[in-house]
Amino acid sequence: MSAETRKPVDRLTVNDFSAFPIWEYALNEEGIKGRDETWVRPLTARVVPRGQYSLQVAADFRIASGRTYSGFVNVNTAEEPVEISGGVILDSPNYLPIPRREMFGFEQLKEVLLSSLGVSGAEVFPITYTLRVPIEGEQILRSGKL
Repeated sequence: MSAETRKPVDRLTVNDFSAFPIWEYALNEEGIKGRDETWVRPLTARVVPRGQYSLQVAADFRIASGRTYSGFVNVNTAEEPVEISGGVILDSPNYLPIPRREMFGFEQLKEVLLSSLGVSGAEVFPITYTLRVPIEGEQILRSGKL
């Protein structure tokens, strides 16, 4: 694992986020054979930079039952206020998007999440998150509810 690592976003692992807690889409590399707009690369920063779109940032999740998981959320610092949306639980070997009601396929994604974690809806929602790294200019790790 190095700053030269590239991979599709749905292949990111807990280890990737341990090495590099912030990843960005490698949109200027789409022309490389075998790559498309889903490929990401790590940032060497340990603080989420301002002025950026769609960064994948390491986060810790807590489901309603109290169980905790690792994963990431999407962070947009290009404009104020900072937007934190979407989340993925990385429960090896599973890549589990956290569904939002407005998402296409919400019910199916919810069922996949529940069955993969082996819990009921009441045990999962709401899901809270805490970023593992601060946003530039902030002293406290951001947290919230998905």
